[in-house]
Amino acid sequence: RVGNLGTDNFDEVRKFLTGLASKKKLDKHILIGDLNFPELKWPDTSTSVNLHKSFIDMITDEFGHSQLIDLPTHKGGNILDLAFTNISDLITDVRVLGHNEACKSDHFGIDFKVGLDVSFRKMEKREVFNFSKANWRGINFELKKIDWNSLIESRDPHVSWPLFKNTLHTLCNKYIPKKVIRHQFEPPWFDSDCDRVRR
Repeated sequence: RVGNLGTDNFDEVRKFLTGLASKKKLDKHILIGDLNFPELKWPDTSTSVNLHKSFIDMITDEFGHSQLIDLPTHKGGNILDLAFTNISDLITDVRVLGHNEACKSDHFGIDFKVGLDVSFRKMEKREVFNFSKANWRGINFELKKIDWNSLIESRDPHVSWPLFKNTLHTLCNKYIPKKVIRHQFEPPWFDSDCDRVRR
């Protein structure tokens, strides 16, 4: 939320965005979010807040982006959620959703279509746990034998969490066989039971 950044943090955001914009592989940009510019008036971008003006000048003048949202995105009547892009000719059907149409919030959702051809990179095969063939009885038996109080009690969460995670991972390796995923869109947890529920 740029409107709450302050000058020092804004300089860091400027440096970060400038670095992204300079990458040749990232030549098409869409920047979306609640930037929290309640005083900023659209579409003329008039504002009395210097920080807001600096950000808009950077995005529009330095990066050559245009802002697509011209209707209120907050129940208070302000245009707070913005969408900046340097490919506005490829953006169609921009609309602000109704209150609570996307989710319960005091903000309204933004929806649009992007006319880009995207090539999917071929995913490499990967090995994952085959939870449908897991020995849950063995895992539960060993989990019950662990003295959790002595293992994690009175320890800092940053210490307890790796201990718990490593213990569980060791048991998974012992009691759950693995399989190779060949489909790039198949998540490791999506088994036949999940597929039946989906259908």
